Amino acid sequence: MTHSIAVSRVLGVVVVAALVAGGCAPAAAPGAPPAAPVRPTAAPTAPAPPVQALPRVETPTPAPSRPAPATPTPASRPAGEQPRHGGILTAYESSEPTSLDVNQETTIFTLQNQASVYNGLLQVDPIRLPDRVITGDLAEKWSVSQDAKTWTFTLKGDVTFQDGKPLTSADVAFTLDRMKTGPGGIKAPFKVLFEAIDKVEAPDGRTVRVQLKRPVSYFAVLMAHPAVSIMPKHILEKDQHALEQKSLGSGPFRFKAWNRNVSIELERNPNYFKKGLPYLDGIRWITLREPATQVAALRTGRVVFGGHGTRGLSKREADLLGKDIPGVQISRYSTDSVQYLLVNTRKKPLDDIRVRKAIFNALSQENVINTAYQGAGFRGDYIGPGEWQLPQAELNKMPPYRGPTPADLDEGKKLLAEAGFPKGLTLEMLQPHLYEPMTLTVAADLRKVGVETKIRVVQYPVEWLPLVTKGNYDLSIGPTVLALYDPDGYLKNALKGDSENYTGESSPEVDALYQKQTSIVDFAERKKVADQLQLKVWEQRGHFPTFYVMYFQAALPQVKGWKGPGRLRDNFRYEGIWLAQ
Repeated sequence: MTHSIAVSRVLGVVVVAALVAGGCAPAAAPGAPPAAPVRPTAAPTAPAPPVQALPRVETPTPAPSRPAPATPTPASRPAGEQPRHGGILTAYESSEPTSLDVNQETTIFTLQNQASVYNGLLQVDPIRLPDRVITGDLAEKWSVSQDAKTWTFTLKGDVTFQDGKPLTSADVAFTLDRMKTGPGGIKAPFKVLFEAIDKVEAPDGRTVRVQLKRPVSYFAVLMAHPAVSIMPKHILEKDQHALEQKSLGSGPFRFKAWNRNVSIELERNPNYFKKGLPYLDGIRWITLREPATQVAALRTGRVVFGGHGTRGLSKREADLLGKDIPGVQISRYSTDSVQYLLVNTRKKPLDDIRVRKAIFNALSQENVINTAYQGAGFRGDYIGPGEWQLPQAELNKMPPYRGPTPADLDEGKKLLAEAGFPKGLTLEMLQPHLYEPMTLTVAADLRKVGVETKIRVVQYPVEWLPLVTKGNYDLSIGPTVLALYDPDGYLKNALKGDSENYTGESSPEVDALYQKQTSIVDFAERKKVADQLQLKVWEQRGHFPTFYVMYFQAALPQVKGWKGPGRLRDNFRYEGIWLAQ
């Protein structure tokens, strides 16, 4: 039986609307609204602890009458249109990835062009977008134990890597351990999210058993993340860095070439286990760094696909393309993408909390959204709008969220004077090369309290990442794509020693509250601690969101079989796309 998890998202909240309990009960029908917030049960007489730590979790209900199909169905495209094989999809990428190893990378620049080389245990079903339904990818079926701490996956039996080697449970166990431990000095950016895994067993070639230390609310969503792609053990156990400059997986497309600063090219995997897919002969990701060049490439047909994952189109760009190109497909999608203002707390005078408070007294999320992004974005705290958001009364105390008042600006000037800067001060601010409008808007805000900025433009992520990682900056815009809408994912960058703590923030109270909330299963109780954690992070004034991102994407009329994703990262496989000419 094909299992699936229906997932909805309202203002950033990912809600599992039906929890698969495998042999205990089939999945709920996709899109079914939650009837009541009840604890999921594995058997009628023995309720288990809730696996999903969000407000609404349903008891599993009978299986859907329409299981998730492995290939596009006639219902997924207009009548009369039949997919055709062939052609190269051309798309732009606005910056090169630092490496092609999806397990190691957190930037969208790797995931957008490499997720289609791989498969995960689970996926967000591309057929049912924009509804978010988690279904099996490599997993043929799966079950969850009564105490919600053991997940057992059965793999499909006909899957091979692109070098012909079979993909087995040993590869899955190897990958999950790799993402948890970062062996051989590789990066493990999702390490915190994987810490709840106690052990992964592979009792036979098709069975994977994941034993958790505690119930994990986000585990199914995590297994559907494109970074959690299953890697070939037979290659990486010899050299953990072997797939950083090339890639090899089981997905619909295989690596062909990486022409530095020019393009990344993929070609069709003729032995893909989903028969008949993909339709395309390949994909060419062309590096186009400047927004004007990207839009011009769409207008001239140099590329036929743009804005998904890499620099999303602005609202104005999308509106003009929609007006000027008959039949162009414009998709709008929400993201787990946030742009921070980062303050290096390790450098003088920014080690003085008074200086940092003055800076954040001047920041305005509304200014950034309206001035730099034509209203295409939304305000939020450290976790963003949704069920995890702070109470409105607390949000209204934060100048960046509610907008600085004259009193906030006066206080900022006084704080700078108390810190020894009665006439203000000048700081260098890093501007990732894609983010000029936002950087200029933030700089104008800071000027209102007497902070002048010298803007230094750097390539993102290639130049930017080493600078912020080593603390060689004063202020910076910090683009980040979060793994999950969950406190664990959104707040780990405030932990001492975290790989994405670029500001040098260090608070034992923050670390303790983080560890406390991550072990709480009950949503209401966890929310109380998560609120305390957010407020404690705010006290540090090391970083704060400038806004949360809304993206626009364009596909020219000849691109068929494409569904705009409900959220960023939900549809990076591209296996169902075909070209009409």
